[in-house]
Amino acid sequence: MLILRCTAKLLKRLKVRPAAATSPSTTALGDWYATILPGRPAHLVLLVSETTRLPVVLPARELSTLAQRIPEAIVSVLRELGVDPEAIERERQAMAEIVVDKTASRSVVGTMNEHVFHTGIIREAEPAMTEHALSMELGRLLVTIPGHDYQHPGEFTAQMLGSSRPGSVPLATPRQREVPAKGPAGIYELKVTLRDTRPPIWRRVRVRSDVTLAKLHTILQYVMGWTDSHMHQFVAADRVYGRIDPEFPECENEKKALLNQVLRRPKDSLHYEYDFGDGWEHTVLLEHVLDAEPGGKYTYVVDGKRACPPEDCGGTPGYEHLLEVLADPRHAEHADMTEWVGAAFDPEAFDPDEINRGFHGGGHAPPSANAPRSETARPRPTKLKPVRPRRSS
Repeated sequence: MLILRCTAKLLKRLKVRPAAATSPSTTALGDWYATILPGRPAHLVLLVSETTRLPVVLPARELSTLAQRIPEAIVSVLRELGVDPEAIERERQAMAEIVVDKTASRSVVGTMNEHVFHTGIIREAEPAMTEHALSMELGRLLVTIPGHDYQHPGEFTAQMLGSSRPGSVPLATPRQREVPAKGPAGIYELKVTLRDTRPPIWRRVRVRSDVTLAKLHTILQYVMGWTDSHMHQFVAADRVYGRIDPEFPECENEKKALLNQVLRRPKDSLHYEYDFGDGWEHTVLLEHVLDAEPGGKYTYVVDGKRACPPEDCGGTPGYEHLLEVLADPRHAEHADMTEWVGAAFDPEAFDPDEINRGFHGGGHAPPSANAPRSETARPRPTKLKPVRPRRSS
């Protein structure tokens, strides 16, 4: 039996009531989450495995036949991933009965939103791409799988179910238009500093060296405290990376650039700019290259200082003015500024543990005693909860 956990939007289109399933799926890939993606040239249905976060895309046309089409779509992707035929047949048999229910895991829905976001970008760049090819493309992107850190869902699925191509790694050799990683992935310890802030606002964070710059953007938004409400770009040497936009043809696709291709050794750095109006400029400095620790969870924030400035406050000059006003109760703008930013705002507050709980829940792994340590003491807890980056849907 397969439990198909649909978003409210898809349930409404299917015109079915959720069944309130009392037992989990009997498939090795667990329950599957599903949503509908309106768009051109056709609407799509996106499926995501709860166990491996494998994405599978199929046409939304004839929703009345969706349950019958899902097993074959999943099987088709598993075949191309090189999954052992016996394992595929077991999955097919387990999917003979499909029960429709509502979504239950915020974590899986979060991953599904990531796939939705990247689906929009891919479809805009290649509108003629088939649903099967789109499934394989999404399966090459790094996502967080609880208990397994960052993984390529397709590769992870093939490893979990068993591959019919021993010794091969199905997704380790991307399509030619993608940029391959250089060497095995390690852990980069980065110091991210918001330029022109005095005293400086900064974070020290550990990430996999093979994340894409698109993924690094999402990480930086969260660890700094931004809300991903504006445009951004990376600059490394004389090359600019960002989201593909016809108005900026010189900008290279950040989805195809890996961190370990632009930062190769300690003291290398790149420039990250967020919100071209306010002009929040960050220096991302590679401080250390570390080995991944067994059982360690990445991304991991080691430490940092001071709260993120409020969005749309006018860049560093505007933020300096805001701090002056907040510090002076007699200032003519004090009441208005306090109401705008919130009475709880504390410019000195930052709590790395709260950020790490956001990434990994309560069981995040601390840095190894043998790894390089920051010279600073642990900052006091924040009074504000960091805001997660918003996703397109």
